[in-house]
Amino acid sequence: MALANLKYLSRLHSCLKNCPTLSTICNTYHLRECDVVRNICSTVCNFHRTAHKETSSFKNESRRTGKVHSFRKYSSEAEKSLLSACPTTFVDFLKSKKITRCFFAWNDTSKKVEASHPELKEIEDWLNDPDNSYFQQHEAVFLSVGMRSSCLLGAFLWRLDRGQAHGGIRMTPFTSVQHYLIEGLRLSKRLGVKSALAGLWVGGGKGLIFEPKDRQHIQPEFRQKIFYDYGDFLSSLNGCFSLAVTSGLLDRGAAHVYVTDTSKKSIGDLHDALASKARGRLKVDKVNIGDNTIIGYDCDIFAPCAVGHIYYLTQKTLKMAAEKNITVIDAAHELADAFSLEKHPLWPDRTKTIIQSLIAGQWHNGQDFWRKRRNFAKNDCS
Repeated sequence: MALANLKYLSRLHSCLKNCPTLSTICNTYHLRECDVVRNICSTVCNFHRTAHKETSSFKNESRRTGKVHSFRKYSSEAEKSLLSACPTTFVDFLKSKKITRCFFAWNDTSKKVEASHPELKEIEDWLNDPDNSYFQQHEAVFLSVGMRSSCLLGAFLWRLDRGQAHGGIRMTPFTSVQHYLIEGLRLSKRLGVKSALAGLWVGGGKGLIFEPKDRQHIQPEFRQKIFYDYGDFLSSLNGCFSLAVTSGLLDRGAAHVYVTDTSKKSIGDLHDALASKARGRLKVDKVNIGDNTIIGYDCDIFAPCAVGHIYYLTQKTLKMAAEKNITVIDAAHELADAFSLEKHPLWPDRTKTIIQSLIAGQWHNGQDFWRKRRNFAKNDCS
């Protein structure tokens, strides 16, 4: 602002130099502005002089001790807390501690969450906090730094009594590590509840990838690196977390999609929503209750949505809500809570055993069998 004022006042001064009075006023203002600029410049110069002096002292100390120090400090106000730190900063912190993998797992003996590294005590305490409503009987949280992309990768596992954790992967930006953890905990429980209500013998799971700030993920080459990293991360978990794929049939080249429903309104809504995308490949028909002729259709994918378990579960939920005088949502949550604790009929506690073997086998220190694959790049994140 001061330099802009000087520029315009200089022009004014040249135009009015034949007018003594105005010229005197202009000169006076010009001198005052120069004083302001001189003070600002002096402050900036002092700041850079001090910074240069501290940097030189820091370098001399490094030469004297023979230690290589990082110029990045983690003592700033934004970085004092790991939970409030940006995930990118958290990745830098992990690298500075030579940590490429870490976990937070529930210990049935101590009845609390235990972290893989003492440097992560803050997050461990947050997960064990009784007031933390997001951590609700989760079995484990596994985190890793992508070897190729340096992205923060995560797998969140909730209640594994029914079997392996199943869930999709989401890549999205997060404001902080706490935000990242909250989303993973919340979504893994949601998927576990849905699976339990659907009668599936799987536990709740969710994979999260922190979206890079510089939008590198939109570049095909870098995006491929991210997926390779998550594939290696997923393989290292030895099957305790399995990806559940959701297929958009109309987006993936399906030749024909046939849908039936007993509700004429549902059929109309479905047709209106998908007609433009289907381009003649979608056929919807209203059928009578009990008409299961669609089961006999020759198809590649058959997805029954309202028969069998789901139909009877809906009846049970409505009945419980009426008997207990509670909402349907509360009744569904009660049922899901009970169903999610049922043991898998063939492999009870199998997934929990896998987690225990990962911990005992020093997974967090990079010890696993799959590194012996021929096509695996052996250089690490350090």
